[in-house]
Order: sequence, then structure tokens, then C-alpha cells
Amino acid sequence: MNRYKMSIKSNCKQFQANACRYAFTLVELLVVIAIMGVLIAMLLPAINAARESARKMQCSNNIKQMALACLSYQDTYQILPPASNFTSNTDNSKYLKEANVRANWIILVLPYVGQQALFNEINGMLKQSGINVESNSATSKMDSNITMKSCRETEIPSFLCPSDGNNRIKFESAKGSGFTGARCNYGANMGLDYAYNLYSGWSNNLKHGVMGPGKCMKTEEIIDGASNTIMVAELRAGVASCDPRGTWSLGGPGPSAIAACGYMGDCRGPNSKNNAADDIYGCEKIDQFFDYDDLVTLGMECSNGDTALKWNAQATSRSTHPGGVQTAFCDGSVHWITDEVSVGTSETNLGVWDKLLLPCDGFSISNADF
Repeated sequence: MNRYKMSIKSNCKQFQANACRYAFTLVELLVVIAIMGVLIAMLLPAINAARESARKMQCSNNIKQMALACLSYQDTYQILPPASNFTSNTDNSKYLKEANVRANWIILVLPYVGQQALFNEINGMLKQSGINVESNSATSKMDSNITMKSCRETEIPSFLCPSDGNNRIKFESAKGSGFTGARCNYGANMGLDYAYNLYSGWSNNLKHGVMGPGKCMKTEEIIDGASNTIMVAELRAGVASCDPRGTWSLGGPGPSAIAACGYMGDCRGPNSKNNAADDIYGCEKIDQFFDYDDLVTLGMECSNGDTALKWNAQATSRSTHPGGVQTAFCDGSVHWITDEVSVGTSETNLGVWDKLLLPCDGFSISNADF
């Protein structure tokens, strides 16, 4: 019995000794926590990069669908959709003002992105006012005063790049007209001239794009080749509710197109860093929320210049992807264009970005150029 008791005591002492031996000291615990912190800090960039890669891939798929929708529209109407229509063909400047912009390219391709019901709803409301949005002409109208709030506010997931944190903020017109609009991160290539010149100056091959104001092309008319010409490029949603950029139901540069963002003007290339790069209607309202330096930091520079510059005249392609933008070419292919792509200085000194936006400049380029 004594031997048994002694054995138990011995085992208890051994257990206590082992328990003490395997316990963490405070210093050891702090070292482990520090190591875990370092490992997490090392892993976070890789995790964020993987997430951004997935978002970028989704964005690439979205913009490809937009380009294919335009090509499907062409199959039906034998021409690409115009970037936007407006009230008057005789006074180019009128189309730039928000109240005069009519059906844009996005509305026209709704049936080809799985939104036939929404298109029918829009078209039905417009027909009540004697307007037929189905016709491919500059007289097709989408009057901002027509009661279509529910249509304009419809958020379409395939229109949204998941990297853009502002694209769920709906646009609200500062005019008190009740106009609100959901966002879209993809815009048509109008060309390299200011939007108010592109209707009358559409014949200039060193200025027009593929989808202009009341003007548009067929892919077979593209002299440089569909595989060398941008059709759709990324847009960023506005940084405030009064910022119309990236509003799918509005036309013109900024809301649903890009223009004058190459060798012409001060909006030079994708994600232009000029503090007054975009000239869009509503810039003066954005200044109530942000000053120039803020907009530069955000990468959403905007001019609040004179009355002419408040119109939708100029805007470049922008994205929140690090280092560049997604673009879809006229053959339906998707290409990444870096912010460092070369931009020209004149009609006689075109950069790669200019050549990609001009369908008939006569220059061919390879993927290695961008």
C-alpha cells in the first residue's frame, strides 16, 4: 500500500513538473503574437491583390458584354449605336446640357444585356409621348422630365465594376427636376475632339471615334481595323451624388462616354492627373463637396470653369484599378491600357492612346505598344 501511495505521489509530482515545463511565459506569448502580426501584415497585400485580381476579372467580363451588346445591336440595325442623341441637330451645344440629352447607347443596347423588360418599360413610357426610342436616329428622345424615375434608378449588376466603391451612390440632379440615376462603369468612345464639335466635325478622321453625338459607324468602316480600335472604356462613378459621371441613363462625356482625352485639350490619357481634366456639366456643384486638391487626390479631377466648360464636353477613361483601365475593342476583345500609354501632342504627332481611339487615322498598332 505504501508503495502504491508513493507511486501516486511520484506521478503527481511528475505531472506538475510537466505542466510547469510546457506553459508559455509572457515573453514567449508576446513573441508569438508579434510573429503572427508580422505574418498577417505580409499576407494582407497578397490577399488584397488576389481580391483585386478577381474584381478586375469581373470588370473585364462586364465590359466585354457591353461591347458584344453593341455588336449585337449592329447585327440588328447594321450600324453601331450613337453614344447619345440630343434635341437639335443644328445647334451642337444644345445636346450637351442635361435637359436636352436623349436616349444614349446604353439604353439602346439594353435588350442585348438581358434587360429587355427594362427597355420595354422605357420605350413604352416614351411612346406615350409620341417618341420611339427603338429607331436609330438623333430624334430618338429620352426627356429627363418624363416620369421614368424607377427605370433610371434601376441598378444593373453587370454595369458595375466591383472595384469602384462609389458606383452604388445614385446621381441626383441639382436642378430640382427629380432626376436620379443608377451608375454604370463603362462609356462609349466618342473621339478626341470636344463633344460639342463632334456632330458637325464627324468627318474628320483625326478627331471622331466610333460612337458619337447622333453619329455612329459600322465596324466594317473602321479603316484601322476593329481589333485596333477602342469601342468602350471604363468610367468611374461620381464621387458625390451631384457628380453625373457614370450615370447610365445620361448621355455625353462623363456620364456614359469619353471625349477629348488625348492630344486635344488638357485631359490627357486614362486616369488623367490634370486638376481640371474632365469638363462636365455639374462640376461647379462637385466643388461644394471637394476642392481641386481633393479631386486630384481622388483621381477624379474636374473643371468648374466658365459656362461652356460646365457642359458635357470632355472626359477621360478612369478606373480604380491600380495603374490603368479596361477597354473593349470593336472586335469584342478586352485589353488593359496602362496609365503610362503614350499620348500625342497634335494631329501630326499622335500617341498610342490617340491611335487606339481613332478608328480611321490610318495607323496600325500592335499589343506590344500598350
